[in-house]
Amino acid sequence: MKRRIAEITGIVPIVDDMCKNSCIAFTGPLSKLDACTECNAPRLNPLTKKADQHLYTIPPGPQLQALWRDEESVKRMHYRREKTREIIIELQNNHGSLSQFTDFLHGSGYLNEV
Repeated sequence: MKRRIAEITGIVPIVDDMCKNSCIAFTGPLSKLDACTECNAPRLNPLTKKADQHLYTIPPGPQLQALWRDEESVKRMHYRREKTREIIIELQNNHGSLSQFTDFLHGSGYLNEV
């Protein structure tokens, strides 16, 4: 099932070894180490020669691409832009006043930046 979902969505986790005590993940500059820099635990279990724990990273790029495949999620991704446009029009038509404040987008901090 995991493989099928990965095929359909293109979303595949990046799996890295992790210290069995959750101190560090053996990734980036630590990817070549054989032991944890914090507790000195070995990277691999001596019996199985595999890591006891893994870190799963889901890259955001494929997730965002998958969102663009669904019409409803595309509408949700445009919410801020559309709502901001409506608020600006209301401010222009009502001499800088809003009839209601229902979202953070109605806040002066956000609107001043826009």
